[in-house]
Amino acid sequence: MKALVVGGTGPSGVPIVEGFIARGYDVTIYHRGVHEVEFSKPVTHIHGDPFSKDALARDLSGESYDVTVSSYGRLRYVAKVMSGRTRKLVGITGGACYVGYRNLAHTADGLPVPIPEDYVTYARREEDIYGWAVAEGERQLLAQHKNGEFDVTILRYPNVYGPRANRSMIWSIMKRVLDKRPHIIVPGNGDRLRNRGYIDNLTHAVFLSMDKPQASGQVYNICDERTLTLTELVTCIAHCMNHEWEVITVAHPIVEELCRGYVSESHHQLFDLTKAKRELGYRDVVPATEAVRRTVQWHLENREMLENTVEEEKEGKPRRDPYAYELEDRLVALSRDYSKSISAAIPLLGRRRG
Repeated sequence: MKALVVGGTGPSGVPIVEGFIARGYDVTIYHRGVHEVEFSKPVTHIHGDPFSKDALARDLSGESYDVTVSSYGRLRYVAKVMSGRTRKLVGITGGACYVGYRNLAHTADGLPVPIPEDYVTYARREEDIYGWAVAEGERQLLAQHKNGEFDVTILRYPNVYGPRANRSMIWSIMKRVLDKRPHIIVPGNGDRLRNRGYIDNLTHAVFLSMDKPQASGQVYNICDERTLTLTELVTCIAHCMNHEWEVITVAHPIVEELCRGYVSESHHQLFDLTKAKRELGYRDVVPATEAVRRTVQWHLENREMLENTVEEEKEGKPRRDPYAYELEDRLVALSRDYSKSISAAIPLLGRRRG
């Protein structure tokens, strides 16, 4: 049995490759060659540009596979090139296809919580270029499936975390722990939900989609069964690092920008997993809190990578320093003063009657 993984060296690709190896597949990975990984057994490497249809057609010419997993690159091009040359194609996309997922201004009705697979996706390029590209790629795959070119399952991934995910929001939180910050600010009341997927859980879903006949021609949301709130996440990370801090909740627009390193959106992003659980039998193989612990441990063991990422963030010249602790401390002080003023102005609230 032969498997092709487009990507294969990133945080989500490596465990997929290892999963195929464990199943006895002859594995080929197609990637840029920027990052090399040592796998448990030899795999065939083809270096090329997964975003170029011409490069894909040239580099994969004459090859055919039993299974193809496209975890990187331009899915539409991969699908065109692999037409008639793979029995099964698992296309990995993401929630960006949902209207309003990244920008609530695109929907007048707001985003459902949780989001089912049949929620509206972008139909026009001018609505959201990236969101439309993801949705269009999905539509093309399903059309090719209907035409009998190959069997398709589409998995919509969330924010991925785990080993090798060096741009994970977890790093921004860990940096504050390493700097022994006594507090951390979170927007609103700290209950914001954002889908996350630990790499082992996502890989489990990939192989379920190949094993279950009912996955043929279907689209599934995939993420951790339990989505930690932002407060739960920052508390869990601190606990994993034997650190205690105060979580300061502040409802103000400036906080969204101040916390941009570990808060990417100003609204809930939560997938509905009902379909994946019912049809695939999906369940987390690693619980969310244990997944966070493993991720933190890996990052600690690769501390140099963390520090390099911090320097890259600074060199990238963002609108502000992502670790502006003096500004954070001023905001915390103002928040506490405001709270005290409210308590002094309305002293009867909270008292028991009678």
